[in-house]
Amino acid sequence: MTILKSPFENVLKKIKNTEIIHEPYPHLMIENIFPDDFYAELIKKLPSIDKYTLKSKYPGRKTLTLENLDNLNEEEGKFWQQLTNWIKSPEFTQILLEKFLIQKSGHSDFFLHKDLENFEVSPHTDLRSKLITYLFYLPKDASMPNLGTDILVAKKGKNVSMTTQHQEWDNFDIIKSSKYIPNSFFCFKPGMNSFHGVKIKFPENCNKKERDTIRGFVFDKNIDDYPEYLFKK
Repeated sequence: MTILKSPFENVLKKIKNTEIIHEPYPHLMIENIFPDDFYAELIKKLPSIDKYTLKSKYPGRKTLTLENLDNLNEEEGKFWQQLTNWIKSPEFTQILLEKFLIQKSGHSDFFLHKDLENFEVSPHTDLRSKLITYLFYLPKDASMPNLGTDILVAKKGKNVSMTTQHQEWDNFDIIKSSKYIPNSFFCFKPGMNSFHGVKIKFPENCNKKERDTIRGFVFDKNIDDYPEYLFKK
């Protein structure tokens, strides 16, 4: 069984040493976030789709989450429990808060996701309780880089709502996208202008139409819109 301390030290070092991109809002894009051997083991231990739960049946929101570790075999369960403990750890939480100069206490939590064909999240800024939003992209190869997250700005002349509500794609321009490539990490500081969105369209020749991510947040649990129904207090 891999000892996870060293791979996670690599993650902390990468985050610490990568410069923040400030436009249009503060964000990080990091490749090779884990050591190669650890990432290879992670891919081998991704649970099969039958272990996940359909999160929503609404059109355009087809995503599955791993609700618990109970249905995994012993080896998978141990691996993901250690990974879970680390992602929720004060060390990981604090390095992200310090990186973005956030002087608040926060709590890191996440879901392991499989996004399916036509999964979509329309433009929005994120809940105010989210101090940091982060994604670990987990593909097996680099054949579908366009399945990342779009960074958006309002089109000239378009009135957009500076709230957390989801809005129409036609009101925004895509100025940049993170790449859905192996072992990569995208992270940003939500704010009034942190518009982003996702549209999943797999290539026609794709045999396995699943987009694997660790999708997580550092929360301020004292903010009113904290999603307690999902992450509990």
